[in-house]
Amino acid sequence: MNKDKKKIKILAVEDDQKCLKLLSILLEDYGFTYDTAINGLEAWEKIQKDDYDLIVSDWNMPGMDGNQLLRKIREYVKTQKTPFLMLTARADVDSISTAVKVGVTDYVIKPYEELTLIGKIEKLLKKSPSQTPDPEGAPNSADDKSVDQKSISLKVMELIGKGTVDFPTMPQVVFAIEEMIKREDLNIHDLAELIVMDVGIATKLIGVANSVAYRGLEECTKVEEAIGRIGMKEAGRFVHLIANRNLFALKDSRFEKTTMDLYVHSVAVGIASQSIAKHLKIAESDKYYLLGLLHDIGKLLVLQVLSPLTKDMREMKLDFFLDVMNTLHNKAGSILLARWSFSPIFSSVALNHQDVSFSDKPETEVLVVHFANLFVRELGFSIRDVKAEDLLTSKSAKLLGLNAEILEKVTGEVKEYVEKVTSIL
Repeated sequence: MNKDKKKIKILAVEDDQKCLKLLSILLEDYGFTYDTAINGLEAWEKIQKDDYDLIVSDWNMPGMDGNQLLRKIREYVKTQKTPFLMLTARADVDSISTAVKVGVTDYVIKPYEELTLIGKIEKLLKKSPSQTPDPEGAPNSADDKSVDQKSISLKVMELIGKGTVDFPTMPQVVFAIEEMIKREDLNIHDLAELIVMDVGIATKLIGVANSVAYRGLEECTKVEEAIGRIGMKEAGRFVHLIANRNLFALKDSRFEKTTMDLYVHSVAVGIASQSIAKHLKIAESDKYYLLGLLHDIGKLLVLQVLSPLTKDMREMKLDFFLDVMNTLHNKAGSILLARWSFSPIFSSVALNHQDVSFSDKPETEVLVVHFANLFVRELGFSIRDVKAEDLLTSKSAKLLGLNAEILEKVTGEVKEYVEKVTSIL
């Protein structure tokens, strides 16, 4: 940082008194000098009278909102290059793109983590104030990793939000089977007739029935025979697994191992979610399998968009792309699942499975998948190495009432299932 913290002056703009108080305490705790304003009008008056090294502003405010304030700041000669950090609950691509075009330097989505906000503030104070994200173009410089990631991230979400990318397609048979399995009068013949409508899935399901895990005295040659051997519910699960495995077959050598690791991780979270729900005696525990299986589907979508967008960046390390993927996958997943017409809880799980602090009472489905995601990473089913932690102290574990005895049972079921699935598919 070029200037001593005490010589740096930040203007914090927030109409919610509680949020402004928390923001003030945070800035004070980290040694910054600051002023406050309760809306854009008050902030604009102070900006004309004083000099600030950084402006941190909420978006939604009465009188003059954050975006209107940003426009005036960028039109004012003295503040054209002053870094502007927007705090917003608006995670949609149109809002973000609007702020970027007006001249926002960076933004933080509410609710935010304390360290995330401070990290952004310190980064902006180190950077040249003229550096702003460009959602329209390619990376500014291959040597400036942070700028590259920001511009690429904005471009990826812009393409996804506008629907101008080739979204992966979930086979229609998957949705039909979901509805059929709910029927009390479900029978093997009806299920088989539905599955044979997708030749690829039907062929692979027969292969599953003839695998070491399920092999009988005679070879299966028909879907109906395969379902009889595997079981109807298990057959339904394998249809999901087969469909998802096909989705994760991304033709880009840079991401080949990543997509395989993602698939295994998703399978592990799927079975862990169902197992946790079962041992906690949560109603309709079977549905948690698909919730867990699809929780990270946004990572696949981000990689599919990144593949052609970064085809000339093959010298970049994999961690660069993984950082972009991890930053965007929650929102991307919620968009994709809504596009596939899954029920809203699937989008909620995709959006919130990494952080359950968004609400005092998160949905049970979000809590289960949140914990399952942490849990299987500890078991080693993860793209990156993770630090060991006491999972039972996590918010989701406490709210669900999990204990060591349940985790021991879930551990065995997850390891056995993942081993079986990876050996078959």
